[in-house]
Amino acid sequence: MGYSKDIMEELHSLRREAGHVLKTSADEWQTISREKVTSLAADIKTFLTDFRDALALDEAEIEHAFAGRMADSMVIALTIGIVVGYLLRRKP
Repeated sequence: MGYSKDIMEELHSLRREAGHVLKTSADEWQTISREKVTSLAADIKTFLTDFRDALALDEAEIEHAFAGRMADSMVIALTIGIVVGYLLRRKP
């Protein structure tokens, strides 16, 4: 009877140790996962901020490029409209 009792105690001890190791390992993996997610979120925020800044600069350059040519564009569009209207109104 003593032999089986020793084996059972040893098995319970091994089970407790395995549970402790698995819990510790799971906690470590959870901590590592949180750190990776936090790092990834920070990288994404940095990328989006840089992207937004680049778009703002491009938008400002486009507005600056078209700001001085607005009147010219309107005159050209009006001229083309008159010419096309005249050509369509002429009867063959």
